[in-house]
Amino acid sequence: MFPEKKLVYDIGAHSGEDTSWYLSCGYNVVAVEANPFLAAELREKFRDAIEEGKLKIVEAAITGEKQNEVEFFVCEHSGEGSIYNKRLKQAGLKYEAVQVPAMQLEDVFRESGVGYYCKIDIEGADVPVLKTVTRTDLLPAYISLEICGKSLLDLKADPTELYKPLDHLVSLGYRRFKLIDQYSLHSLSPQPFYKWQRNLFLRILKKSFRILRVYPPALLPRQWYQRKYAVTFGEESSGPFGEMLLGDWYSAEQMRHIIRDRFIEFDAGERTRHHIFWVDLHAAF
Repeated sequence: MFPEKKLVYDIGAHSGEDTSWYLSCGYNVVAVEANPFLAAELREKFRDAIEEGKLKIVEAAITGEKQNEVEFFVCEHSGEGSIYNKRLKQAGLKYEAVQVPAMQLEDVFRESGVGYYCKIDIEGADVPVLKTVTRTDLLPAYISLEICGKSLLDLKADPTELYKPLDHLVSLGYRRFKLIDQYSLHSLSPQPFYKWQRNLFLRILKKSFRILRVYPPALLPRQWYQRKYAVTFGEESSGPFGEMLLGDWYSAEQMRHIIRDRFIEFDAGERTRHHIFWVDLHAAF
């Protein structure tokens, strides 16, 4: 087992961008990836970290049910995958089905110990797998997951899906929350956000700051983070976590209103190429 405050879980490691960042910060990492092709690439890419005992690769799909194997859908070009194929179909992605080993999240925690942080990004399966964790003594100090892997059409049909991650995190004992827009890494608040991103003056102002290589955290948080931590946070990265995040922590009640208002605002504007409300919910005790 790893020491508690030095352990980070990367559930849905994909190409390893987050794993690389966690390792560079000095953390030991347990990286879980279901896609067998990506898992093989991770073992090659991080061979040194694995040999030094800083990284453990778990090749398995994390599921919401007790099973030894599960059907997993892998996109042909991007490597994106999920145990659910509905959103992949809606996005018009081509994919193939493969059989992969399956585990529950609590089993992963039990095997490696209590973590400091756990990132969950498994394309729509985030909440079901979190529900398998029944031992609160295994929970990390900080945790994040996609607010919802469902499409905008599904969320508009059933808005209660938006609040399920928050409600379950509350049931596990988490009390402080931040909502992070994954395109910009802005920490969302009760103030309007998405409508201002379409404001021409603001777009010109941000472009001017980029040309000058000045990155105000309130306007260009992704670039500000990258300069502060000397790392490039690409679109495949979940970004910083815990107390590294900009912005205030909010109570569950406050966060419920933020989720509702920012989704309404987001849906009223332009659609993204991902066809989803692409935000991560971060939680702390």
